[in-house]
Amino acid sequence: MKQNQALDDHGQRTQSEASVEGSNAQEVRTGALAKSRFPWRAVAVAAFVIPINTYWVQHSEIVRETAQPTMASLLFNAVYSLILLTAANAWVGRWFPRFRLLRHELLLIYSMVCVASALSGHDQIMILVPLLSYAFHYASPGNLWAEKLHPLLPKHLLVEDRRVIAGYWQGHSSLHTAENLKAWAGPVLWWLAFIVVMAAVMIALGTLFRRRWTHGEKLPYPLLALPIEIVDSGPALWQNRLFWAGFALAGSIDLLNGLHLFFPSLPELKVTAHDLIPVRNTPFLRALGYLPVAFYPWAIGLGMLLPKDFLLSCWVFFWFWKAQGVAGSMLGWSQVPRFPYVPEQAFGAYLGIGLFAIWMARGHLRQVFRWAIAGRGQPGGQEDMSYRLALGVLTVGILFLLLFAIRGGMSPGVALAYFAIYLCLSLAIGRVRGEMGVPSHDLFGGGPDAMLISTLGSRAFTPNTLAMFAVLYWMTRAQRSHPMPHELESLELGHRAGLRGLHVALAILIAAAIGTLSGIWGALHIGYTNGIAGVPSDSAYFGTEAYGRLDSWLTNPRPADPLAACAVGFGLGLVLLLLWVRSLFLWWPLHPIGYAITSSISGAILWMPMLIAWVIKAGVLRFGGARAFRSLHPLAMGLILGEFLVGGSWSIVGWILGIKTYRFWSY
Repeated sequence: MKQNQALDDHGQRTQSEASVEGSNAQEVRTGALAKSRFPWRAVAVAAFVIPINTYWVQHSEIVRETAQPTMASLLFNAVYSLILLTAANAWVGRWFPRFRLLRHELLLIYSMVCVASALSGHDQIMILVPLLSYAFHYASPGNLWAEKLHPLLPKHLLVEDRRVIAGYWQGHSSLHTAENLKAWAGPVLWWLAFIVVMAAVMIALGTLFRRRWTHGEKLPYPLLALPIEIVDSGPALWQNRLFWAGFALAGSIDLLNGLHLFFPSLPELKVTAHDLIPVRNTPFLRALGYLPVAFYPWAIGLGMLLPKDFLLSCWVFFWFWKAQGVAGSMLGWSQVPRFPYVPEQAFGAYLGIGLFAIWMARGHLRQVFRWAIAGRGQPGGQEDMSYRLALGVLTVGILFLLLFAIRGGMSPGVALAYFAIYLCLSLAIGRVRGEMGVPSHDLFGGGPDAMLISTLGSRAFTPNTLAMFAVLYWMTRAQRSHPMPHELESLELGHRAGLRGLHVALAILIAAAIGTLSGIWGALHIGYTNGIAGVPSDSAYFGTEAYGRLDSWLTNPRPADPLAACAVGFGLGLVLLLLWVRSLFLWWPLHPIGYAITSSISGAILWMPMLIAWVIKAGVLRFGGARAFRSLHPLAMGLILGEFLVGGSWSIVGWILGIKTYRFWSY
């Protein structure tokens, strides 16, 4: 009888297992069918989530400066939103299974939020909107901008009505009047078209390279590990003790520091960047310059997920830049203006990485052109949009960008060089993110406009070209929230989720359009409500930079600078040399990406977290091996999510209550 009971139990278990397997098979079939269709449901959810995120980003970065999410590669607001969405989805799946979002939908929503947030952030739309009216609002008899600048500026791209823009700069007004909306509508539509077309060009460019980078060069895209882990982990991660140890450590630091602002009697743990040598009273210390020390838990956790050679290169090249300043002081070169030409060296480094990526993919690109011309299929089936379509979008998009710049006053030859350089730099930034997962990439002052002026001088360009450089300053000032790496990561994430490449591309374009419109509306609403001239951020200063240097170029034309050209060549040559050495000697520990990203402030302040992560990773791998280090993966995830959730919550508190709160990531 017991035997019969055992057989019955076995039969019941077998039947239960068969039922589960059937359910799983049904879910797989449903998911496969959903992936073959355009993911309208995910796009609809993203369309609701994106405006909330863009306004959160802008309120945090402009109004209260309670956080700087877009100054890092991993956007904490997007991660925060994904965690909330995943938790809500689990609840919905339990009670309303039909409405539960599938894995590929969650990942697509995350990708769209990242693209939109990057566009609306500190280095993109938050610079663009002030530039649209600054030259007219601050024109005065003293600076003579009405006579010198206004005739050169493209009026169809700017807002010049002083009555309309006064409310934006002074506040205590409303955007939502017929007069204001009509004045802003024209320029906003022009810039919407420009940004969406630029996004399409970047997607097309990424499509041409993605298969080569993913399958040929095996780029790991380290920053995708976090969203995939959040969606896929289930109880395995959230029940891990090491995860909660890291979460508790990072979260406790942010909780304590946040409470310290309201209750000063509580202690503060200084983990954000501060100068190790605040007083410099000797030539050596002045030559050494700013020496930031920081212990960001999220950066240490992220560093533990990145390649060891990159971590080593970050702190080694940080000191290489310091050594240049000290050596120049000792040799008397500090008397040379702008020595050691840091932006020029960094520009050369990124340019070298972009050119090297193109050179390494030359065979693949030749095959791409053959497939596109012949109209034949391509490997991978539907995982990428067709190469013929990608080349068509790239061609038409670049023509639009050129005509846009030429109509704005830029010379045709300069426009071609400008966008060729910009897209090469964009490709380089996307490449370093895909290969090493760099936590931040600044390239401040290293855009094509600044480098063309630095090397060739302002005399080499027409006044209208210089004016267009000023109008486009928003996309070249710094590259911390550059949209292309987010778009490339979205294409790769869509591929890993099994989505059709064309569907992902269309979703990215929708995200770019919604992010642009909601970002511009948010920036204008904040301005008309608070007065953009009085907010704590640098929004007003962006216009000073752009139009102040234009005034300087016109009033005191700059000659060509051979030393600047030499610095560009040095940065380019050093990167190519290091890449060549790495191809010859597999043991070579230094990667030129470290040289590129530590050139500016965002990379410099992360040298200490990267050093700490390198010590942890090198030590565990040496004494415990790869298996022991893999066991620390939950600890790294806990450090990141603990800081992102608790630190991100402080920025939400500041947003809701209208107060200044603790900033866990800023500089």
